[in-house]
Amino acid sequence: MTHTDWTQLDFEDFMALWRKMRVDLPVLSAEELGSHLREKFARFPIETGKTLDPYSPSNWPSPWEQITDSLFCSCGLGVFLYYTISLSDSYADDDFGIYYVEKEGYDRIVIVNNTHGWFIDTLTYDGGTVSDLQVGKILASYSSQDLPRYNN
Repeated sequence: MTHTDWTQLDFEDFMALWRKMRVDLPVLSAEELGSHLREKFARFPIETGKTLDPYSPSNWPSPWEQITDSLFCSCGLGVFLYYTISLSDSYADDDFGIYYVEKEGYDRIVIVNNTHGWFIDTLTYDGGTVSDLQVGKILASYSSQDLPRYNN
């Protein structure tokens, strides 16, 4: 398994790789998608502290702003993974939701794909069916109407 070292990429290479990832992302089961994301993002640069407010999706930066300004706390990475999936050719028309949760002492973003009935925990990259989702304490939840959507 080859992990991408995002810290070694300049801006243009980062953008090109991220675009290729979205274009090439196939429709996968939640478990396969979680494994795929783990492989691609295991060496992603995470900032300490908060770089975006998990309670204000209307104020979340675009993925391009996140890249430009390095806005990647654990919550920011979760939002970036949501953008990565929702901007991919395979999932562009799907209905998504996001839970901001606290589980086992850590806050995280859980992405829910309502169209296909799966979830991805963006801290552990674990995935499964929505019926198996055990999120811990829900701090906030957002439907697709609450979430920013962009076009490629």
